[in-house]
Amino acid sequence: MAFDATGFGNWDDGEPGQPADRRGGIAVPAAYVGVMVAAAVATLVLIGWERMSAAADAAGPDLTRLLLAMAATKVALVGAVASAVVWRLSYVADRRWLLSYCAAGVAMATGLASLAGLTAMAFAAVAMHSGLIATLILLHSDPLVQRRLKALLKRRVERARR
Repeated sequence: MAFDATGFGNWDDGEPGQPADRRGGIAVPAAYVGVMVAAAVATLVLIGWERMSAAADAAGPDLTRLLLAMAATKVALVGAVASAVVWRLSYVADRRWLLSYCAAGVAMATGLASLAGLTAMAFAAVAMHSGLIATLILLHSDPLVQRRLKALLKRRVERARR
């Protein structure tokens, strides 16, 4: 894999920052979403139905509804951040960025599944929020995102001046 000055690799022989080709029949954004779903499902399977229902019984119906409403709110938040990552991964990036985004996505999905399963609430909060913060830091420091946002801001300023 060759790297350019921005740190982007062209492992699919595309220009850095250009739309990525399909690799091995699976687009990278779809693989990112698949990794997040697999992490959430694996977490729920490891928790087990018996532990989830026992936790719901122990919490009581009101607290259970509150926690599930919190989980639904967190799903919307994680979905928004994940959609930004899916947009980012639709352009060529090197493996370091891809693995970093996937690791943060796994942390978010694992924490969210644990929160929805009503077990290990401290772990759920730490995992979900650390994955969320890591993803936001990655998006903020990603050179392609910075270039795209700078170009968008420049176009809007020019349009406002007309």
